Amino acid sequence: MLLVALAATSLYSYLLFHTIAELVAVGIAIAVFTVVWNARTMRENSYLLVTGTGLLFVAGIGLLHTLAYKGMGIFVGYDANLPTQLWIASRYLLAGTLLAAPLLFRSDLDRRWVFAGFAGVTGPLLLSIFVFPVFPDCYVEGVGLTPFKVWSEYLISALLALGAVAFYRLRDAFSPRVAGHLIAAILVLIASELAFTLYVSVYGIANQVGHLLMVLSFGLIYIAFVETGIRQPYAVLFTGLVASEERLRREKDRLRQYLDIAGALFVVLDADGRVSLINRRTSEVLGYPADVVVGEPWIERFTPPGRAGTSPDALLQADAWGY
Repeated sequence: MLLVALAATSLYSYLLFHTIAELVAVGIAIAVFTVVWNARTMRENSYLLVTGTGLLFVAGIGLLHTLAYKGMGIFVGYDANLPTQLWIASRYLLAGTLLAAPLLFRSDLDRRWVFAGFAGVTGPLLLSIFVFPVFPDCYVEGVGLTPFKVWSEYLISALLALGAVAFYRLRDAFSPRVAGHLIAAILVLIASELAFTLYVSVYGIANQVGHLLMVLSFGLIYIAFVETGIRQPYAVLFTGLVASEERLRREKDRLRQYLDIAGALFVVLDADGRVSLINRRTSEVLGYPADVVVGEPWIERFTPPGRAGTSPDALLQADAWGY
C-alpha cells in the first residue's frame, strides 16, 4: 500500500516522488548505521559493522544524488549527468559493502578503521565527480544513458549477486528472519539495478520502477536490521551465540583429546549418578564403547557386587578389575 501511495505521488510531481523515494532509502540507511554503531554487541560483529557503516556513506552520496536531481535547482551549472554519476557511485559503494561484509565476517575489525576505510573510498569518489571531473559520463541530454552507465549497472548487479551468494553461505549464523529478509533485499536490489538500465528519460517509467524496487529493498533491510534489532536483538546478534557455541565445542573437543591420550582413568557423573563423560582408557577397562556407557547409571550398571559404596576411582583401580 505504501509503494502504491508513493507511486501515486508521481502523478502530481515526479520530482516529489523521486525525493520521497530517495529520502526513505537514506533514512533507513542512517537508521541501520545508528542501531549498529550504538549497540556494543552489534558493532563487535564484523558483518553488521561493515554493512551498517557502509550504508551510512551510501546514504551520504544518495542524499547528494537527491539534491542534484534534475529540477531541484540546487547544483547550478550541472545537468542530469551529475545525479546519474552520483547514483552509480553510490551503487558501486553499496554493492561493494554487501560483498565485503560476508567476506570479512570472521575478521576482528576496529570500528574506527572501518569508518576510515569507507571515508577513504567515498572521498575520492566525490572528488572525481565534483573537483577533478574524471568520473565517466553516465547520462547525455537528448541521448540517454551512456554505455558506461549501462554496463556499470550490470557489473553492480553481478557484485550484488556475489554478495548474496556469500551471505547465503553464512545464513546459518543468523536467525531465519534476518537471513531471509537480507537475501530478499539483495535480490530486489538486483532487479532495481536492471530496471535502471532501461530508461531514456530521468522521469521515465523504467526509472520509476527502479526507484520503487529500491524502496522495497531498503524496506526489507529495515525489517532485518532496525525492526528486528530493536524488538528482537538476539535474532540480529545470533552470530555472537554461534561463535560462543563454536568456541565451547572446540574447548570440549580439546578436553576430550587430552583425556583420551592420558593413561589415567576418568569418569564424570552428573547429579543423577549417570555417566556423562569417560575417556578412552576407561572405555577399554569397562569393555564398552563410550557412546554405550554415556547416559547409563554408574552404580547400577558398572559397580561390581559388594562395591556399591566405593568411589569410581577406587573401583576402576581395584584388584578385582585386574589393575
